[in-house]
Amino acid sequence: RPRTVRTMLSRAPPLLAILVVLGVLGATRTPLNVFHVVSLLLVLASGVDYAVFLSDSQRSRADGPAVVVASVSVGFSALTTGLVFGVLALCQTPVLRALGLTVGGGILLSAVFAFCIHGVTRGRADA
Repeated sequence: RPRTVRTMLSRAPPLLAILVVLGVLGATRTPLNVFHVVSLLLVLASGVDYAVFLSDSQRSRADGPAVVVASVSVGFSALTTGLVFGVLALCQTPVLRALGLTVGGGILLSAVFAFCIHGVTRGRADA
């Protein structure tokens, strides 16, 4: 698969997650501040990592352990990070709430989108 396609596939999950998070924040009329923006950078960085880990396990053409280990690792990492930041969303302090809402939701969505894209591209012969 060409490098540009792999690059776009690794950027797609976090970018989709960021769009969904911003849409939800806009729909709930939550005013955005600088902490939301900084949190989106963390979502972008972690989401790209999730997509890269899954695609590298796929590129190794190992159907067994490499794919399973990568999938479990990404799932566990996203779940624990999402839960930790999700607890921050319950705080009364506006800064912590902004971090928790943005990162908690964004990380979980990034992982879901990464698994979806990985699942769609996995069956292709040129993967």
